[in-house]
Amino acid sequence: MKLLMKEKDTAILIPKKRLDVVIFRDDDQYTAFCPDLDLATAQDTPEKAMEDIIVAIKEYSKDYMKNYDAYSRSPNRKQHLPLVRHIADVKEDWEIREMIEVRYGDLYIRP
Repeated sequence: MKLLMKEKDTAILIPKKRLDVVIFRDDDQYTAFCPDLDLATAQDTPEKAMEDIIVAIKEYSKDYMKNYDAYSRSPNRKQHLPLVRHIADVKEDWEIREMIEVRYGDLYIRP
């Protein structure tokens, strides 16, 4: 963890491993996209989309570790291993939430 601020006996720690999540609106749905793990979810509100992406991140991590041989050899999935291992070690959703840096954006489809 990285030390953000220290004052007397108080410190704010920021996890070293980060997950970017972009939340954008598409018509009446909100999509949460995690480019670091190539995962996306869509829900009716940004809050629900965020909760859903956390569930997807946990499930992906479990599936990756369960099928380690296949995922670790896959050209588009093997680079996920350091994040997946870290996620597999966390005990609570809060720890995953601490790793996430949320950004808000718009969907742009090129002509």
